[in-house]
Amino acid sequence: MPKKFRVGLLPFLNALPLVHGLQDHPRVKPTWGMPAELFHLMQDGKLDAALTSSFVYAAKLRTRITDLGVAAEGRVITVMIYSQDPLDEVTVVEEDPASLTSNALTRIIFNERQQRVKFTPARDVRAKLQPKTGRVIIGDQNFHPQFTYHHAYDIAALIDELFKLPVVFAMWQGSEPVSDELVGILEQAYARVEEDWDGLCKFAEREWQVSHKALVDYFGKALHFRLSPRDLEFLEFFRQKVHKLKLARLAK
Repeated sequence: MPKKFRVGLLPFLNALPLVHGLQDHPRVKPTWGMPAELFHLMQDGKLDAALTSSFVYAAKLRTRITDLGVAAEGRVITVMIYSQDPLDEVTVVEEDPASLTSNALTRIIFNERQQRVKFTPARDVRAKLQPKTGRVIIGDQNFHPQFTYHHAYDIAALIDELFKLPVVFAMWQGSEPVSDELVGILEQAYARVEEDWDGLCKFAEREWQVSHKALVDYFGKALHFRLSPRDLEFLEFFRQKVHKLKLARLAK
């Protein structure tokens, strides 16, 4: 019987184009988890490859195995900061516990703005927003926020405004040595998605309860899944910022 590759998959909507063709692949033994969980499993030799976050890449592990990834330029739609007051008046930021990458990006943004704020974990991402408080929210709940707000700021748009760079949110990393066959499976799975974007959007519409139109815009315009030289420039920028601002401790 051919060997099954142990592959870590992210359950986020933005990762769907990269994982959709792998969850039932006959040569893949999937493990679903959060980025930090998958990183530790791979570090412990329990995964051959995993779709990991840019924060993991920047802080600890740099074994990118393909140029497939999740990236956005100018806007991302599903990684936002919400507030009742303008961003200049925010003094507290509630961080989303689900995303070390987005929390690190938020800290980089406020540091560049030379704006002193207190960072605290969000106890309830659906709770009423307090005055002068920003809340980082990631994922498909941004299509239907469950609280009222007056201001919404797209984190990819803020990075573009401040640094003129795209943002990479996730990428494939692997345990060395990485099998060329495994890399081929990852590439072929995405190639099949590229051949049927409409089918992927219909699947996401059923599973995530997001409108077909919004999904077409999200996958086709907000995100891209093949990392460019500018995306790699962002990764180096992000790595330097994570270490300069001592953000690696966020993972502890």
